[in-house]
Amino acid sequence: MTIAAADCDCTGIIRTFPTLVTHTGAVSDGGTTVAIPEGVVDQTASELLNPKIRKCFSSGTVCNNSGSTYVVKNTDNSQLNAAFLSSTGTHVVVTATNGDVVGTHNLRIVMTNQYGDTIEYDRLDIVITCTIASINNVAAPTTGLQYVLYETTHSVDLSGSVYTQTPDCRFILTMAHTWAIDAASPITVNQGNP
Repeated sequence: MTIAAADCDCTGIIRTFPTLVTHTGAVSDGGTTVAIPEGVVDQTASELLNPKIRKCFSSGTVCNNSGSTYVVKNTDNSQLNAAFLSSTGTHVVVTATNGDVVGTHNLRIVMTNQYGDTIEYDRLDIVITCTIASINNVAAPTTGLQYVLYETTHSVDLSGSVYTQTPDCRFILTMAHTWAIDAASPITVNQGNP
């Protein structure tokens, strides 16, 4: 009887899902790169399933993720929002340029392996925030301000006032316009209907 040494065979390698990675970025940060979390080789479970894998580890040939490829998409299997997310194959590039992408984006990774089965896992969340650093000052109107007493209602058009948010968070602004009447003026503000 001849007993031959076992060959190294990584074919049946088993992987477990990585821990959840949450990356928080901001519209103003200019873009970041986030490493795609990889499936984790479960050596113990793999060796129990296939003794040839034990030979690989004992001989110094480790069954790992070399040769694996990664596709990143949304958890509903739709494509990434190309306006601010892209994948290099090993990293996700986040470039948020405006507030349209503020929120939490849950991503799914499809890991296709040279050894072992293809696995899918939802283990990458991208959180985009936005904080307004400044809003431009709009000059007060200088024309059409004169009002003759007892004339019909007079309106001053402020619709052309554009308030620009920096960065471009695109938050909805609520505007309250105020004015001051000279203390010596006989005109007063009707507080019941200012």
